[in-house]
Amino acid sequence: MNCSAVSSLVWLKRNGRHNMNGRLIEKSFRSMMIMMIFAGIVAMCGSVIDGIVIGNVLGADEMASFGFASPVFMIIAAVAGVFANGGKAQCSVSIGEGDYDEARKNFTLAVILSVVSGLVIMICCLTAAEPIAMLLGANDKYVDSTADYIRGIAIGTLPIMLMQVITGYLGLDGAESLGFVGAIVMSIINISFDLMVGFVWHGGLFEMGLATSFSYLAAIIAQLLYFKRKDKLFYPVKIKFSASKITSMVNTGFPSAISRISFSVSLILLNYMLADCVGEIGVTALSIQTTLSNFISAIFMGITSTISIFSGMYYGEKNKTSLRMAFRIACKYGIIISVAIAAILLAFAEQIAAIILNADEAILSLAANSLRFYAISLPGEILSLILMYHYLSTEKIVYSHTVCILHNFVLLVLPAFLLEMAIGINGIWLGWFMSGILLIPIMLPILWKYRSGKIGDLWMAISKNFEPESKRIFEVSVSDDTNELMKAIEEIRNFCVNSGVEKNNIFRICLSIEEMAGNIINHAFKSKGGHFIDLRLIVNEDKSGCISIRDNGIKFNPLAYQNNQNQYGIRLIRGISTGIDYHYTTSMNNLNIYISS
Repeated sequence: MNCSAVSSLVWLKRNGRHNMNGRLIEKSFRSMMIMMIFAGIVAMCGSVIDGIVIGNVLGADEMASFGFASPVFMIIAAVAGVFANGGKAQCSVSIGEGDYDEARKNFTLAVILSVVSGLVIMICCLTAAEPIAMLLGANDKYVDSTADYIRGIAIGTLPIMLMQVITGYLGLDGAESLGFVGAIVMSIINISFDLMVGFVWHGGLFEMGLATSFSYLAAIIAQLLYFKRKDKLFYPVKIKFSASKITSMVNTGFPSAISRISFSVSLILLNYMLADCVGEIGVTALSIQTTLSNFISAIFMGITSTISIFSGMYYGEKNKTSLRMAFRIACKYGIIISVAIAAILLAFAEQIAAIILNADEAILSLAANSLRFYAISLPGEILSLILMYHYLSTEKIVYSHTVCILHNFVLLVLPAFLLEMAIGINGIWLGWFMSGILLIPIMLPILWKYRSGKIGDLWMAISKNFEPESKRIFEVSVSDDTNELMKAIEEIRNFCVNSGVEKNNIFRICLSIEEMAGNIINHAFKSKGGHFIDLRLIVNEDKSGCISIRDNGIKFNPLAYQNNQNQYGIRLIRGISTGIDYHYTTSMNNLNIYISS
């Protein structure tokens, strides 16, 4: 086929069904992932700048205190992650099922729980900063400065948590750009205040933490612009507090918290190991790695946040084909990005360490070595994260717990402890690589019951009876070409005949697709070429049908025009169908049309 095949109709026969080509899903996934990555990078720039300014202006002792205090920020983010990721995962399933009232209740509950828990954390950190610093491993020399940073960060607990929660929901309503705006505002203010604290006001770690807190507050104010939109999906609604609802959200989001908490505990234990092995310079070297890993984690969170939304939505739809495609796409981009980052770290480890910390040759050499070992662990880390967030969104909570505890704690600390006794400090650095490698043989027997003809299905942990029988599902991707659409409709007509659908229903199904998909081709795309529409028809046992039409054109809700006298086609489809459901998420229009038997 020539280059025009990019926009041609793809017909792949497999088990008596037509498959989509996945280009629409990949394009939408890539678009959201890039936006999420940039938002994460911009947001995490503040933390990286904190480390750079502290290391280059305040000194190595303050850098060590910053390292001791870093688990506090991780724990705050971990608690926020429970409500952000748990709520987002449940909400994406509700959206996939078309239950938008439940989605809004979910959003409201997540915000309320974030505020209540944030107040508790803030009070604890402000009143017990010194005991917390000692618990984190800071000795007499570092307790006061560590406590100063803890108090500065604690003041911003509420905006830190709310930004994480609200940003997660913005992506579900196609408003991820507002999350990006909030991240930019936060970073500009944080970087500006950090530089002022370091070079003009000559402040300390308390002021550094306070600058971060104020920057998150500014970001939240910027994100409030979302609630001025007329077509917003999310807004606070009246809810009845239910212990089961709260427990369900916490259980769903807990793997993300376990991930951060496990990693925080691992950092504390590794700090003790490093201090015992080579002294405080080991803790300082790990602080450099932690500062950089925060930046890289922001990139990886762009991938995992995207797969969390896509997996939850397709799981709610019971759409195994799209679920499989999204999982494969996430793994592909995860490997590409992680290998690229690893190559940069391996090539420029010394230079990166020197940028983060102005220190003597011994510390920088130790830090550069830790960065090289960290680099080779990145592919295993991103794949572990993809598994964790996929399981989180597909109601495999136990598997998600298992992955995050193994990867972030057991398979990190235990190998580091054993290898340190054998080969010294390099054994500690090697722990990150081992945590990714050892996960495979441990998880494989657990997931073996999901084995099928595809290795991806095993790792996705999706059962064979996840969706209706294959012979009753028709799926196809068409480009923005009316001729290809008509060819697809003819194939759908034949599929309906072979499935025993009555002639009257066949007419209604084909007319609905022709009218609605035709409108998309003629009006939804700003330019021709490179666009796809995914069509999916499910014929139920009673011969009723559900038509799903998905595209990445301009946002258009046909239900808003159902009473418009000029929109005859939409009113016609409304009349011949038993229901129409529309939602806009992951930068795609999603339309479901129901035809009775």
